[in-house]
Amino acid sequence: MTSKSTTVSTSRKQGARPAISKQELDQRIRQKLNAHGLSDPKSAGAEQVYHAVVYVLKDMLLDDRAHFRKRVKAAEGKRVCYLCMEFLVGRFLKNNAMNMGVYADLCDILKGYGTSFDEIFSYEADPGLGNGGLGRLAACFMDSLTAKDYAANGYSLLYENGLFRQKIVDGEQVELVDDWIERGGAWLVPRPEKSISVRFGGKIEESWQTGECKITHTEFDEVKAVPYDLLIPGTQTDATNTIRLWKARQPYARIIGYEGTQSAYVRQMSDLENAETITKHGTIMIDNSSAFRMDDDVPLVVPEVNAADAKNAPRRIIANPNCTTIQMVVALQAIEQLSHIERVHVATYQSASGAGASAMAELEKQHAELVEGKEPTVEKFA
Repeated sequence: MTSKSTTVSTSRKQGARPAISKQELDQRIRQKLNAHGLSDPKSAGAEQVYHAVVYVLKDMLLDDRAHFRKRVKAAEGKRVCYLCMEFLVGRFLKNNAMNMGVYADLCDILKGYGTSFDEIFSYEADPGLGNGGLGRLAACFMDSLTAKDYAANGYSLLYENGLFRQKIVDGEQVELVDDWIERGGAWLVPRPEKSISVRFGGKIEESWQTGECKITHTEFDEVKAVPYDLLIPGTQTDATNTIRLWKARQPYARIIGYEGTQSAYVRQMSDLENAETITKHGTIMIDNSSAFRMDDDVPLVVPEVNAADAKNAPRRIIANPNCTTIQMVVALQAIEQLSHIERVHVATYQSASGAGASAMAELEKQHAELVEGKEPTVEKFA
């Protein structure tokens, strides 16, 4: 009995994700379609087939996550908690299908439906969960932790419009809201039972009753935080981790002090209009993008190094330098205090996404080639 238990545990850890035959996978997809009144997959549109495939894979991932958590608990393992303001995870369908070992079977099944994997994959929107390189790095960390069989949870916010679509109208660029959840939110797992109340501002009153200090919080603004989970499957392991995203909603009681929805108003404005609106009220706007980074009258501030420069902001806007620069100058500051640094030579490495859509397409192609045991094609970075 002991030998059998050890064998199962080791096998799962080495990547024995529960196998599913092509016939069973086909049957599950048909069941999802049938539940929506589509008995013949050939009569379904790309959007309907896409959702059916996603729901089947998501059900499988939920089972894997439950097993993985039991395995971690039995081993009394620790869990990494990774808090980041953005996770640029990219589109899920192809990556998840490859990691789960069902990509080739899915291609064959969809071909039998009169469609193709690429056709339904084109329907999926890129999750707008940030807009910077650190967000891509955070997503890569989660992928790596899961692939290495580490238990990890990511935590961030469920941005509705983290990215925007560009359109040229009369020779000028126009930014359009990109509501990615409509075409990419099928992977989200709502967890309303885990919702919590978050209070902002107000007054704190203390009183002593029967020898105990009682704290009363009044006149606060309240937001209901509702969590949604994104499941991250590992490669060659049954490990499945979670990125928990929090969405702000108005609580059941009306929020005190707001007339209408402030966030809805702000979202409709451009970046520059946002800056003007914020600075009208005597506050300092911290720009974490590159919108103001090169402006002479906007200081670049790293609090650990030059916090005093934040006071010299004529437009009441301060900016962050490049993400790699921030970490570097914090470390160099400690050395500079001991001995003056005359020169620094720096080499940084950008993620593939930083080179644009063509680089990401090549990366996907290389991934597929490696999975198939082929030599990866190198063009963009040759």
